[in-house]
Amino acid sequence: MKTLIFIFVFISSLVNGLSQEFDFGNVKNLKVDDNSFIVESITIYSDKNERHSYTYDKKGNRTKDLDELFVNEQWTNNNLIEYSYNSDGKLQSETTEFWDNTEWINLKRFTYTYNSNGSILVTNFETWYNNNWDSEYRTTNIYDSGNFLTSTLTEDWTGSKWVGRNLYTYTFNKNGSKTSKLFEVWVGGIKENRNRTLFYFDSLNQLSYYDYEEWLDSKWKSANRLNFTYDKNGNNTISLKSLWNDTTWVNSTRYTYNYDLNRNLKSYLYESFSVGKWVTNSLYSYTYNAKQKMLTSLYQDWDNGGFVNVNRQTYTYNTDGNLISGYNEINKAWKWAEGYGTLYFDDPHNLASSSFSGTKIELTWRIYSDVKADENTNNSINIFPNPASDYLEISFNSHSIKMGLGGVSFEIFNVYGENTTPSNLSGLPPLLAKEGNLKIDISNLPAGIYFIKIGDNFQKFVKI
Repeated sequence: MKTLIFIFVFISSLVNGLSQEFDFGNVKNLKVDDNSFIVESITIYSDKNERHSYTYDKKGNRTKDLDELFVNEQWTNNNLIEYSYNSDGKLQSETTEFWDNTEWINLKRFTYTYNSNGSILVTNFETWYNNNWDSEYRTTNIYDSGNFLTSTLTEDWTGSKWVGRNLYTYTFNKNGSKTSKLFEVWVGGIKENRNRTLFYFDSLNQLSYYDYEEWLDSKWKSANRLNFTYDKNGNNTISLKSLWNDTTWVNSTRYTYNYDLNRNLKSYLYESFSVGKWVTNSLYSYTYNAKQKMLTSLYQDWDNGGFVNVNRQTYTYNTDGNLISGYNEINKAWKWAEGYGTLYFDDPHNLASSSFSGTKIELTWRIYSDVKADENTNNSINIFPNPASDYLEISFNSHSIKMGLGGVSFEIFNVYGENTTPSNLSGLPPLLAKEGNLKIDISNLPAGIYFIKIGDNFQKFVKI
């Protein structure tokens, strides 16, 4: 797993009336070379008088979001969101509280339940009233045998029963790609069609185009279409939106994407179709360092035959290659000055994607390990290959490892200190262990950093 930083611009004019689940960003994910670190805290400054602080546990789960206001020359509590997780590390609750100058008061909360595959089944939304949690609405997800989401039902609580609000229904092709999304609502107790999106794929299962249709006069009517073209590397190079005028498709907007040799997005151009021709509107440009991590993001508008700077974001990294700050600037009187903007940050270690809006972002990191092991001096255990994808061959010196009567204890731990020994190894034959050589199947382990414990000795390996 790699640490990822997502920074993309959401263009509302492009997606108006289209599926909100499709990512139009196309900005290349930035890679961190050393995945032995995990984010510890994030601080966002909306301006000089407001800041948001996000803290995380040792597993990368966000635990608190604190919103503060700068009042009377000091930071004062405003709002707080607290997160809790179940034994599987899945988000269990999300509770929002407000500060009444003396204590935190409950305001609202979301709670979640999951199926055996770890997918969300039910999301409940409640508000705090008269010292009790009152139900407001809930969403229920249904999955097929392949754990593909087939429907999402939203219901409102009337005080005595659940009443349907809306329903999304999905279909998939044999490759697992979504082929349709139907949106229906309840009106006067009757379910009615509202809109649907139909997805079409090419022979490589790349999304070729999709149509958005609305239910009007008891029939489906085309509204708009989005077509995609790709280069030989599978990068989206053009996104073309068309509108239906009752007889034919008419060009509306177009995005053209350019990539560097490392498949990082260098720029994308936004154009609109007017009076029979394409008109340039804006340009986004990106630069990267030698490790393919983004350094700058620049947004420019087209004005009187040339591009004019509007805003930019600049990012810095520590010596370990981890993002430590990001700054937003806007063009004021033809000079760069502190301004408001949005960044999207994602970490693979169980951290959900989050959007952070403000003038600047600051991050701190911790070592991504709680297992205590002397990785450099332990010569009692040898592992080959390392990194490995399927099998590990392990040899150890039985004279330097404490042996029990039945052999030697054998366990695998992840970087959290959790025992992740595959079930097929839990009954490892003692005689095999006594021989001092092992060949084990690790193909079912998730990619990441692990430690093998043989006796009282540890050795690190990487699963890829």
